[in-house]
Amino acid sequence: MGIQPKETFIFIAYKGNEAPRVKVYWEGWEATSRTVADQLESISVENLEEAGRVISLSLMIMGRETEY
Repeated sequence: MGIQPKETFIFIAYKGNEAPRVKVYWEGWEATSRTVADQLESISVENLEEAGRVISLSLMIMGRETEY
């Protein structure tokens, strides 16, 4: 099983008319980032499901907004 985070973060950045950049990361990601321990297997299904729900909701809300 993967590392269980305390908190999930979604970062969405806009720059002019470019498509937004979406970054998903979890508290404690720095401990293994860019090391030999940074493996796909360390991401849990629960973490991916939570991130997917948050991104889906964010996209639905952004799609309804007419002013930013």
